[in-house]
Amino acid sequence: MRAFSDYRPVRSSFKSKMRGKTWSNHANAFATRRSPLRFATTFSSAVGSYHQALARLLEAAGYDELRREQARARAAGAAVGIGLACFIELTGPGAQFYGMGGARISGQEGATVRLEPSGAVAVLTGVPGVDAVYVGPADLSLALGCKPRLDQTDAPVVEAQLRIVEACKRHGVVAGIHNATAAYALKMMAVGYQFVTLASDTRFLAAKAAEEVGVVRKTVATGKLPAY
Repeated sequence: MRAFSDYRPVRSSFKSKMRGKTWSNHANAFATRRSPLRFATTFSSAVGSYHQALARLLEAAGYDELRREQARARAAGAAVGIGLACFIELTGPGAQFYGMGGARISGQEGATVRLEPSGAVAVLTGVPGVDAVYVGPADLSLALGCKPRLDQTDAPVVEAQLRIVEACKRHGVVAGIHNATAAYALKMMAVGYQFVTLASDTRFLAAKAAEEVGVVRKTVATGKLPAY
C-alpha cells in the first residue's frame, strides 16, 4: 500500500465525541497541490484543494447541527453515529479503460474557438461517445447566414463541410451528409464522407412524374396521339 505509506495523513481540526471521550479524526487527504501525485498503481491524483473541499462539505451538510442532533438523540437513549470518509474516485481514465467494459466513451473533452474571416466566432466542441455525424446542408447553410439548399457551392458552407469531415477523421468518427444529386454525393465521398444520402422519396417521385409527363407532352407536340 505504498500509495498510503508514502504520505502521512494530515491531522484534521474536526473533533467527534463518542461515549464521553474525544477522539481526533485523521483525514487521508493531501495538502493543496499544484501538481498530481503519482501512485504505485500508476494512477495519478487530481490537483485540488482537498482540505478546503472537506470544509465546504461540512458547512453545506450542517455538520455542527448534525452533531447537536446526535447529542440530543443519545441523551434520549438512541444510538446515533455520524461517519465521514474521504477518498479519491477514479474518473475520466480514457477510452482504453472504458473500452474493456464495452463502453465507447472517450473520457476526454476538447473545444476549439475560431474567429472566422467574416467576423463570426465558431465554437467546436467534442462530444464523447459519438459514433457518427450527419450533416444537413440546409441547416448548416442557415447557421452560416447562407441560402438553405443542398449541393452547396457557397464558400462558407463548403469550408464548413470540409472542416467537419476533417474533424471526424481525426477523432475516428464516421461522417455523413445529405445530397441532392449523385454527382455531389460522389464529390463528398471523395473528400472523406463515409456515408451519403440522396434527395428524398418525394423528390424521386416528383422527378419521375415530371419525366413521364414530359414524354407525353413531347409526343402530343409532334402530332402523335399518346397511347392509353
